[in-house]
Amino acid sequence: MTGGLIAVGMLPAAARLRAALCFGKGTTSMRVTLNYAACHGHQSCAIAAPEVFGADELGNAVVLIDGDLPEALHAKARRAAGNCPEHAIAIEE
Repeated sequence: MTGGLIAVGMLPAAARLRAALCFGKGTTSMRVTLNYAACHGHQSCAIAAPEVFGADELGNAVVLIDGDLPEALHAKARRAAGNCPEHAIAIEE
């Protein structure tokens, strides 16, 4: 550590994820899309990937990240898509 800076690799995982989201580091070409009409609000996606999915005022899923997902969230996004009972989540790579 020099000059008061911390190497990103030394940060806790949550801090690295925040840095990736804020500064676009570590992003690749994975995108998540949601078929809102097919969503029934089970929220299994938000349980599997709370950084990627949230809920609207009716309890249906919403995607919280526009554009490419940070690589750290790829596995969680895939898990969320696989757990969706309505198959409303599509992964684009």
